[in-house]
Amino acid sequence: MQTKIPKLLLECNAIKFGEFTGSSGRVLPYYVDLRLIPSHPEIFHRIIDSYVDLIEREEVNFDRVAGVPVGALPFAAAIA
Repeated sequence: MQTKIPKLLLECNAIKFGEFTGSSGRVLPYYVDLRLIPSHPEIFHRIIDSYVDLIEREEVNFDRVAGVPVGALPFAAAIA
């Protein structure tokens, strides 16, 4: 999964390289725009499947799934 998801992000142009200012004010060498991924259903489902596989394989126990608005909400909903 560590190499699969970055490749998928590159494939749908959701990761950009350059100089970006984060919300903390720090300058970052890349930016990941999660809002783009649901527009690519095949990639979206592959990423969701990767996270579900990880959860099942690690036998993680939790009561809730949360997603920070706006970009993470579709992921949290699909994983839940």
